[in-house]
Amino acid sequence: MKTRSHEHRIEIAASPERVWEGIADAKLLSQWILSRAEVDGRVDGHIKMDWGDEGVSEARIEKWDPPRSLQVQHLPWEGCPPLPDSGGPRDTYSLEVSDGGTSLHLLCSNMSDDSAWDEFFEGTKQGWPHFLSKLKELLENS
Repeated sequence: MKTRSHEHRIEIAASPERVWEGIADAKLLSQWILSRAEVDGRVDGHIKMDWGDEGVSEARIEKWDPPRSLQVQHLPWEGCPPLPDSGGPRDTYSLEVSDGGTSLHLLCSNMSDDSAWDEFFEGTKQGWPHFLSKLKELLENS
């Protein structure tokens, strides 16, 4: 099964350490993207995500390198379409120091190109810019 991906980049006027907190701290995650989160911050740890009306899901942490890189692979969730052999979707966050603070690059990959994934793919592709702007606003104004 073939896969597809999309990526996003945003500049945030905050230190890499602060941006790391924004993407890896349960309390901060619940302020910009999730209703509630639990984070077991380590390789092979898990992030439990409560999406409110959208349900609950979980991801396994594949890379935990504060404040540079975080990679998670989403585990199957209720109503999840069939996964490719390589497993669920992956989100890879890369942080780099920039002139104005931190450049955050997000690669959303390993999403099946099967039509059953079209809605999820388009939803995340269109939704991430909105959520990343909320993260930027939170970190630059707190």
